Amino acid sequence: MSIWKTIRTATGIVPHLSCFLALWAFTGSIAQSQFAVTGAALSADPTNYNGPCPGVIKFNGKIAANGQGEVQYQFIRSDGAVGPVQTLVFSGPGTKPVSTTWTLGGTSLPEFAGWEAIKILAPNPMESNHADFKLLCTNFQQPTTPTKPGRVKQADITSKRGIKVGNKFAPWGGTLKLDKTDAFLESNGNFAFNISYDVVNTGSVNAGPFANRFRSDMGTLITQQTAVSVNASSTEQINTQGYLPQGEHQYKMSLDDDNAVAESNEGNNTFTVTIIFNP
Repeated sequence: MSIWKTIRTATGIVPHLSCFLALWAFTGSIAQSQFAVTGAALSADPTNYNGPCPGVIKFNGKIAANGQGEVQYQFIRSDGAVGPVQTLVFSGPGTKPVSTTWTLGGTSLPEFAGWEAIKILAPNPMESNHADFKLLCTNFQQPTTPTKPGRVKQADITSKRGIKVGNKFAPWGGTLKLDKTDAFLESNGNFAFNISYDVVNTGSVNAGPFANRFRSDMGTLITQQTAVSVNASSTEQINTQGYLPQGEHQYKMSLDDDNAVAESNEGNNTFTVTIIFNP
């Protein structure tokens, strides 16, 4: 039985002010005990590395919480690597620092652009901003590649059908109306949905691995796939899951979000859909 149902039942049996106040204080204490992460941020140092390799990029961040409890988190990277699960213990409301490093660069990787972020696992799912950086090695000379005559074969990544959330489908540019019956999970007022969309490679060469990201108009990352591959002239159906905020929002799907694939058409990789979610 929920807290509000408990209040209605109790006040219906004993309609006294003292009983109502006691229940009100009880529910207030429960609300205060709902420990949650309220923010996470990360920055790269330096954001532009120009020097001998391998080079080290340091990442310094902060995690904020609203009370006492344990926070589980891990670092995620643009290359698909995921760090071990770590724990922060909060004795009360406040902010705690976190940090990590990434060593990279060499003869096979003289330059690189990437990012790292904090992924909160518990008590509530959350992802920080992407701490972007660029690396250029000065102690390795890139070999020059002779230009070959003729047409270069390339991939072309796009999506043709649209997106399915829960049991409802909409073409790109359309609108989906959802309620809590469309979600497969409800946890602490958060609703998780099954999400499915198609990725098509209309080009003449295989594409991948590359990353797709689905974000809300508030900049929140709903879901991402970091190792997608699609063969030439083929279609892959991506099935994933994510938490959606309540209300009406516009979402953007960005295929090959890191521009890892050389494509014949770079202008057909982003799509939008409007989702109205009222539990």
